[in-house]
Amino acid sequence: MCHQTKRFVLILGLLGVCGLGCSGSEPVTNREAASTKDADFQYQQGVAYMNGQGVEKDLEEACRWFRLAADQGHIDGQYNYGSMLYAGSGVEKNDTEAFLWFVKAAEQGSPIAQYNVAFLYSAGEGVEQDGDAALRWYLKAAGQGYGPAEFKLAQMYREGAGVEKNTAEAMTWYTKAAEQGDVSAQRNLGIAYSDGEGVEPDSALAVQWFMEAAKQGDAVAQRRLGIMQIEGEGVEKNSDEGIQWLLKAGEQGDAYGQFYLSLLYFHGNGVEKNEAEAYRWCRLSAAQGDVSAQYNLGVWLADGVGVAQNESEAVEWYTKAANQDHVKAQYNLALMHDFGKGVAKNETEAIRWYTRAAEQGHEKAQRNLDERHAMAPDDE
Repeated sequence: MCHQTKRFVLILGLLGVCGLGCSGSEPVTNREAASTKDADFQYQQGVAYMNGQGVEKDLEEACRWFRLAADQGHIDGQYNYGSMLYAGSGVEKNDTEAFLWFVKAAEQGSPIAQYNVAFLYSAGEGVEQDGDAALRWYLKAAGQGYGPAEFKLAQMYREGAGVEKNTAEAMTWYTKAAEQGDVSAQRNLGIAYSDGEGVEPDSALAVQWFMEAAKQGDAVAQRRLGIMQIEGEGVEKNSDEGIQWLLKAGEQGDAYGQFYLSLLYFHGNGVEKNEAEAYRWCRLSAAQGDVSAQYNLGVWLADGVGVAQNESEAVEWYTKAANQDHVKAQYNLALMHDFGKGVAKNETEAIRWYTRAAEQGHEKAQRNLDERHAMAPDDE
């Protein structure tokens, strides 16, 4: 459904975030004050030392205060102390201990701790791997409306990972996460409605979810939205706005968005025709491995479109595309070797690439091979 189907958790999600009104609090500098029974106060000191609020930043000291709060059952103290153990921040890394403190916070109802417990069960970090336990904790976190857990469940049901594959259930969880602003879920819903994956195709809904994700800076959503606006799919045609979204995606490095922009500039669709700009976007895309961009770059370099003619560099890009089984690139590369353009004439290499192209059904490549075979002398 998406180019980014895997998602790893930043377990330090709340680390250093004050959840109990610590803004403006003065940190205690006397270590004897650690004996206070005020767990909220201890937690606030941990946050102060973690973030350098009113005191020099000191991760070891922050860790000590979080542990004091955690020992008294402070839910955020337990979570943050577990996070520091997991990261090895201010204390020696210890996944097993981190897991135990996450469990304490999770059992008190912390959704992010529940999520992290699930993650560690799933990964087998700090605890023996247990898919059933992971699912149970993901469901607990998702039941509290925790977006990352909802997204994770959607992925699990879509892929059949640890659960029986259930596309309808996946869509339910994607929707829950998306409605809370989870950008990956929004993007995946857009793709699902656009491509009809698990749901009836609905271009208007696709545009809606792509728009939500695009506003949050998701490059894939920006590109998909831009193309839909340019082509008038699910929304009134608006090339100007569509191109702006494509530019945002391209500037973020979206390879297909860059390739699409190169075509717009080459043909002058919605923008003033500009072969140099077409070449620039095409090269950016090709450098990221987009096979169509690599082929086009080879053509433009061979013909001098948007750039000075350079047949040797054209051969390089044809080769990259040909190695990705781009049939036209294979045929053009065969021609370059056959006629010694941009590379030393080499009939063996030419025949090799003609053969590769012919195997994919390229008629001219097959005809070339047939003619060579017909002209070959009969063995006596």
